[in-house]
Order: sequence, then C-alpha cells, then structure tokens
Amino acid sequence: MDTLFKRVIIFSIIIATIAFLVVGCVEEKSDNQTKESTEFFESQIKELSVLINQRRLQEFDNLALLLLEEAESQNNYEAMARIMSQQIFARLLNRDLDGIIELGLKSVEYADLSGDLKQRLNTRKWLAEAYPYFGDNEKGIETLDEAIEILDGHDLPEYEGLLRATRAKLLSNLSRNFEALDEYFKVIGYYIETNDLNNIAVLYNSIGLLYIEKDENDLALRYFAKANAAAREYESVINISFGLNNIALALKGLEKHTQAIDTLQVAVEFNTMHDNTLGVIQNYYNMSMSYIALNNYEAARDIAREGLRLSEELQFPHGIMYHSRAAAGAYRNLGDTNLAYFYATQSLEFAEMLKIDELIPSMTLLLSEIYSERNDFEKALAMFRRSTELQKELESKKKSIEISELIVKYQLEQKEAEFVLLRENLNIQKKLNRAQQLGLVLLVFVSFIIAGFLFKNYKNQKRLRLLLDEVEEQRNNISDQNKELNRLNEDRETLIGIIVHDLKNPLFSITGLIELIQMKEHDKETSQFLNLIVQSTSKMNLLINSLLDIKRIEKSLSKNELEHVNISSIIEEILFGFRIQAKRKHIEIVSHIQDLVVKTQVDYIIRICENLLSNAIKFSQKDTKIIVTVKSVSQSNWTIIVEDEGPGIPEKERSQLFKMFSQLSIKPTAGEDSTGVGLYTVYLLVSKLKGRIYLDSTYHKGARFVCELPVNLQKEIETESLQETTI
Repeated sequence: MDTLFKRVIIFSIIIATIAFLVVGCVEEKSDNQTKESTEFFESQIKELSVLINQRRLQEFDNLALLLLEEAESQNNYEAMARIMSQQIFARLLNRDLDGIIELGLKSVEYADLSGDLKQRLNTRKWLAEAYPYFGDNEKGIETLDEAIEILDGHDLPEYEGLLRATRAKLLSNLSRNFEALDEYFKVIGYYIETNDLNNIAVLYNSIGLLYIEKDENDLALRYFAKANAAAREYESVINISFGLNNIALALKGLEKHTQAIDTLQVAVEFNTMHDNTLGVIQNYYNMSMSYIALNNYEAARDIAREGLRLSEELQFPHGIMYHSRAAAGAYRNLGDTNLAYFYATQSLEFAEMLKIDELIPSMTLLLSEIYSERNDFEKALAMFRRSTELQKELESKKKSIEISELIVKYQLEQKEAEFVLLRENLNIQKKLNRAQQLGLVLLVFVSFIIAGFLFKNYKNQKRLRLLLDEVEEQRNNISDQNKELNRLNEDRETLIGIIVHDLKNPLFSITGLIELIQMKEHDKETSQFLNLIVQSTSKMNLLINSLLDIKRIEKSLSKNELEHVNISSIIEEILFGFRIQAKRKHIEIVSHIQDLVVKTQVDYIIRICENLLSNAIKFSQKDTKIIVTVKSVSQSNWTIIVEDEGPGIPEKERSQLFKMFSQLSIKPTAGEDSTGVGLYTVYLLVSKLKGRIYLDSTYHKGARFVCELPVNLQKEIETESLQETTI
C-alpha cells in the first residue's frame, strides 16, 4: 500500500512538472503582450496628465476617447479606470458636470474588476471629489472612508496622503475645520519628505484657506506664499492660478485692497494666457469686492459685469451668483436701486438653488436695504427679519460645529489612548502564542500539503486544457466572422456601384424622351402626368448622384488635396447664393463669420455648408431666421454652426439622424424633395476631415448643427498615422 501511494505521488509530481512547463510557455507569450500593452497605456496616460496640467482640455478629450476605446477593445479594466479618473479631473476643471457621478461610479466598477489596489483607491478619490459639486459632501466622505478601509494594512503612504487630503477638503466644506486641519497635518510631512511639489502646493493652498476661515490672514498668507513657490517650481498652471487668487484673498482679509487688486491683475493675465476662463471669473469677483471696499464703485460695477458675462457664457452658476452679488453692491452705492434690486434678487435665487447658506443672509440684508431706499418699508422689514433669522441659524450651526469638533477632538484623544493600550496587550499576547501558533501551522502544513498540491495541479491542468480549447474555438469563430463581414461589405459596395451606374444611363434616356414628349401639345391631364414623371426622375437622379458622391467620399483623402485657405471668404460666397434661395421663402440668413485661415480640403467644406444650409432652408417656415456662425474654439479647432427656427428633431429620431436613408417625421415646409442621404453625406465629409458633427437643440425649438473641425488637417492625418504605426 505504501509503495503504491509513493508511485502515485511520483507520477503526480511528474505530471505537475510538465503542466507547469506548458503553462509557463503560454504565460510567457501572454506576459510579453501584456507588457507591451501596459507600457503603451502608461506612456499615453502620462501624456493625458501633461495635457491637463497645461489646460489643453480639447486635446485631452480627443486622446482620452481614443485610449478608452482601445482599452475597452482589450478588456483592460485597469487602463479604463485610470483614463476615466483623468476624465473626471478634466471635467471638474472645466465644470462639465453632466453625468460625472455616473462616470465616477463606472470607474470604481472597472477598478474593482481589475483588482488593482491603487486604481481602487484612485477612482474612489476622484468620485469623492465630484460629490461636493452636487452639495453631497457627506457622500464624498463616505466614499473616502471606504477607500481608507480598503487601504488598511497596505504600505502606500502616497495614496493615504491623497485620500486624507481630499477628505480634509470635504470636511472644510462642512466647516469642520479642526478635523480638516488634523487630516492635512497628518500627510504634509510625507509630501515634504518626498519633495512632491505639486501636492505640497495643493495642501498649502488648502491649509491657507482654512486659516482664512478662522480669520488668521497673516498665517494664511504665509502658507499661500509657500504654495505659490512650490507651484512655480513644479510649473503647475492650476496651482499657480489658485495660489495667486488665494494670496489676494489673504491681502483683502488684511484690508490691503490695493495690493490685492494688483495681485489679481497678475492672476487675470496669467489665467488669460493659459485659457483658464474659470480662474478669470474667480479673479474678477475678488477684484470687484476689493474695489467696493476702496469705494471705487464704477470699477467694481464694470468688472462684476464682465465676470457675469463670462459666467453666463460658460453657464457657470456659482460665477453668476457671486458676480450678481458684486454688481448689486456696486449699483446700490451708485444710487441705481433698480439694477441693484435686479442683481441682488438674481444672486439670492442662485444662492438658494445652490444651497450656499453663508451667502443667503447677506443678500437678504442687502435686499432689505434696497427696499428701504425705494420706500417699500414693509418688504424691507420682512427681508430684515428673514436675514436676522438666517444669520442666527448660521451662527447656531457654526457653534454646533465648533462643539462637535471639540467632542471629536476629545474622542480622538480617547481612542488614541485606547489604541495604544490595546496595541501593547496585543503584542504581549502575540509573544505568548507565537510558539504554539507556529507549531500548529507546521503540523497542518505537513499533513495537507501533498494531497492539496496534487489535487490543485490536477484541477488546474484540466481547466487549462478546456480554456485553451475554448480560446482556439473562439479565435476560429472570430476569424470566420471577420471574413464573412469583409465579403458582405465588398458585395455591398459592388451592388451599390452596379445599381447606381446601371440606373443612371436608362434614367438619362427616360429624361430625354420625356423632354421630347413635352415639346408636343397635350391635354391638361397628360401634362400633369408628364410633370409627375419629370419630378420622379429628377428625384431619382438626385438620389443616384448622392450615392455616387458617397462612394467617392469613402475613398481615402490625399494630402495633395489639402490647401491653406481663408475659410471666411469661401463661406461668405456660399451664403451669397443661398440668401437668394432663402429669400424666396422669406427667410433671413444672419451670419457671424470670424476671419480664419485653415488647412483643409476646400471642396468638402463647401459641400458641408451647402448641405447644412439647404437642409435649414428646406425645413424652415416663412419669416424665420437661419443663423450661420464660423469661429475658432481653440488653437487647434474651429467650428461651423448652422441653426434654424424650424420644428427641430424629435428626441426618439435623433439616433437615426446621420444614417443613410433615414426618414424623419418632419417634412420640408414647401414640399421640397428629400433623399435621406444629405446628413449622412455631411457626416462622412466631417469624418474624413477628422472632425465631428452633432445636433445641439431641443425639440420644437429649432435645430442647431455644430460641426467641429481641425485648423490643420494635415497635422491631424500625420498624427493619426503615427499613432497607428505605434499601436
């Protein structure tokens, strides 16, 4: 029996050794592929960080979408989670908050699927950053506490620093300043030790803001100066912007308003140079409040109105709220109670909508003073009472928070003492039980290691064979499906070509014969029938020409077709012809054309404009307007916008809008022909020009087509070719 058992063990070990060798070969090949993919995504994600830091957000968006698509095709959950976290950061900078929580939750899901600890922590950190923008700081703190719990037991001080710094920021949003400072000082030492200048700048800025809350502006100014020095050494655009604005806040708190304004002027120039409009909006608000403090109400009014204009352009509610507040104060001091009332009411509405409790009492008090100056003493008294009640509630809440902070401080000290005692007891217990535990572990290990080793390797070998067979079968199926798809695509192209060319000649003959028949006199009914035939053949001829155009567009675009052109003069020429066509329907074409020089395929641009304008005229009623806008949106992109006052596109039909032969429920207003390929042609042309087109409108409020295109198409084509070669 013993001999048989020994033979079984030896045979199992031999089989296991062979299995390990097979697995090793397979894993070595897989490891090489994984290494190449990891290196590619590592370099590209670093490039995303550079683009964010330089505020080149349009380029960031384009690269992020391409990388996310590639990561999805490889089921690379770790890369997907990292890219999505970067997208959240960029969108927070740009205040593009639509769907950002869903994006954050998705990134957490992918990070958990990847099993990568760092990404599980990082994605939760960025999800927590997004929650405060929706007034849910508690949810953000809950998410960070979950991440800190996941981190427990792992030696990752850099991630603990990020999580605790973010938690501190959310605590400060809730005015829990003692807890926030405690978190910041727990991690600042690590960043100083590692000379992490970027995070040093972030933390010093955050600590300085907490000292401003505590009205310790001298101390705050020292921290802001340290933050600014670290940010400039690191060359971080974002932190330099924050630092300059915060220095001005501290100077304002010290009533050094002239110095604050000078600092803010520098900040405005810096932010304008780096295309940081949100930073400019913030600078303008603080500047207008300093001018009010210096009794220069005209300057305060002008700057507040400019800040309000920028905020409205970006649809930035916080900017609208604060600049309305500044404008109200300036106009009241200038004696214009009507405008003061308008802006004060607007600021109060936004403060209530955004739940900015600190601002509501001061705005109600300002409205009370405005009502009093307008001799409406009843409303003035009501507003004064409301302001007083709100101020009392706010002070009560602050006192409650201060008491809670003292309780938390005491509880933390108690827990720390209990923890020290517990740790000492545990150390003693560990020493007493170590020998017993070691003996027990060795006994269990010796008893079960052989049987467990054999069983596990047998199962792994069997599962490996099944997986290899399944992978091979799936690979063969995918190959067959790709061949079939390629064959069907070729058949489609051939069929369309045959149909179009074989229809064109008979149709030409039919048209000629009808023209000969029409030269003779006919009765009224026959003439009507002939006219219907002419209309049908014209429509068919239009459709055939459109299909031929599509086939030509689908061919590759040559660099030799590109040229530098003044796009504004070309579009003005197009509009000249279409204004005559629009005039027949009593439609006015209004244009806002910026003078631009781009490198592109001119014929494609002409056909895009002609198709969009033709569509707009076709679906517009009489006595309406069509607005055409051409402008630069960044150093690398420009846009064509065509908007009309027609019926718009129903929500349920928008997914079909840019597909071939799509038929929508809306009809041309004068019975014009529609082939269903016009917008598909525009979509193809825009794609060939490396741009994008989308509908930006609300149903029953007209249609607004936005076409974004690169300023230098040749550069885009060369970059794409380089990326394909790299991949």
